[in-house]
Amino acid sequence: MVVTLSSRTKGAVLNALIVILLLSSCKRPELPEFARTEFFKGGVWNRGARVRFVYKPVKTGKKNVFIFLENTNDYPYSNIFIIAKMQHGGQVAVDTFEYEMAEGTGKWLGRKVKNTYENLFVYKLNWPVKDTTQVVFELEPATRRVDKIEGDIRLKGVASVGIIVEAVKQNSDNP
Repeated sequence: MVVTLSSRTKGAVLNALIVILLLSSCKRPELPEFARTEFFKGGVWNRGARVRFVYKPVKTGKKNVFIFLENTNDYPYSNIFIIAKMQHGGQVAVDTFEYEMAEGTGKWLGRKVKNTYENLFVYKLNWPVKDTTQVVFELEPATRRVDKIEGDIRLKGVASVGIIVEAVKQNSDNP
């Protein structure tokens, strides 16, 4: 018995095969090694309120570390200063970062999700983790205004902040 397919059916079968091949060749996105977020009641990050994250590396190797920040339209500035502290292997590193959060036109940067904007800021790239001892990250806002010596006590419009750690992918082009 010979089955003859119409050109329309042949096209549908070919399209189905292409979709199956594409889906089977796609890699699933890798999850980060560590991702923790602290949510702020009322969307306010108070000055001096350090947020602490404890990360226990599973494996050694190079890591990328990001600061995740979620803001609302209530955030009054176009940038944010964050004091980041990292303790690992008996060493302590403290840095102050300035991150842009809006364009010059006032349009928020980041990915809009409902009433918030999600931003991912670089903290450390290709950070060499040489042992699996615990790492403590602490983040706090560095609030200061141009027109005042004292900074804002309550930083409105910050819904959450977090740390994301991912393993650096090694490939043949980048040893």
